[in-house]
Amino acid sequence: MATTTKPPPMNLKLLIDKSSGKVLFAEAKKEFVDFLFALLQAPLGSLLRLLSENGMPTSSGSLDQLYTSVLNLDPNYFLPNINKLTLIPKMDFPPNTHHVPSFPPPKESNSGFTLGSSSPSTFSTSTPPLFGNQSNYSTSSPFGSSCEVVPGYVKDVVTYMVLDDLTVQPSSNISILILLNKFHVKEVGCLQEKNVKINLQKGIELVKASFQSDSVLTDVFNRTTTDNHQPSSSK
Repeated sequence: MATTTKPPPMNLKLLIDKSSGKVLFAEAKKEFVDFLFALLQAPLGSLLRLLSENGMPTSSGSLDQLYTSVLNLDPNYFLPNINKLTLIPKMDFPPNTHHVPSFPPPKESNSGFTLGSSSPSTFSTSTPPLFGNQSNYSTSSPFGSSCEVVPGYVKDVVTYMVLDDLTVQPSSNISILILLNKFHVKEVGCLQEKNVKINLQKGIELVKASFQSDSVLTDVFNRTTTDNHQPSSSK
């Protein structure tokens, strides 16, 4: 019997402002950045289904109701060539893609509506990495030589800095100093390091928080501490 293989946990090192409990940024490796960037290619229906099936609806406007409508609408109301489940494809994590989710391959639509390209920006593709077995995904260089196939999106050559609002940039001493200055951090003693592991559950929480908040890392990893630092309404 086939079993579903879950991706291994990812490690993050958070830098937290002790006074506010806010996560200033996380030091992340390629795997976490690949996971975040993969969400940009994920069909919206897949993300809504992932959250709903794990008891975490987005509560963002009417999207949840739209998802529920697809589930509840009788198949007889859809066109004969339309399977309603293709509107909400299931997200999976094949073993060879690790932290990059995959989805069923896109099909030609007869609806006449096009919302953009479903393929990643590459020189040449056979199977986009999010839509099937990544071992079948290949790229070729415009200069005529073949490129090594590497899963994901970014190179594993630097540590990346992921801000609380999920801004991603390469980490360097200068970028860290600029960020600390932006948040008016004067002393290193005001900061706390926290190592966390991101399993599938935390990954789903990150997806939900990204729909609702611009303080995603704080909400997911340091919410209790942040609540304890909320200022009083009376002075």
